[in-house]
Amino acid sequence: MDMTEGKLKEILDEQRDSFLNHINLQMIKQSDLFQGHVDGQIVKQREEFQRFVGILKEDFDTKVELIGKQYGSIKDMLGSLAEDMKIVKSDIEFIKGSLN
Repeated sequence: MDMTEGKLKEILDEQRDSFLNHINLQMIKQSDLFQGHVDGQIVKQREEFQRFVGILKEDFDTKVELIGKQYGSIKDMLGSLAEDMKIVKSDIEFIKGSLN
């Protein structure tokens, strides 16, 4: 079996092409697997973030509701104090008039 340099080069080129095709297929498979893993992680992180934002929203809503209730109580107290001040003012005016 006589092998010439040209024949050897041809065989090596075929083997190289075959090897490169095999490597390319393996890279595509690995890339697809990795992309699937990354996509899964992104979905998982998005769901976790949405849960976290939901918890923050509930906490914020509760605090805003509490502030609203406190504001109503303060407003009622201020109204009551204003009425008390009117009574005290009229009492002072009465006392002043009685002293003169």
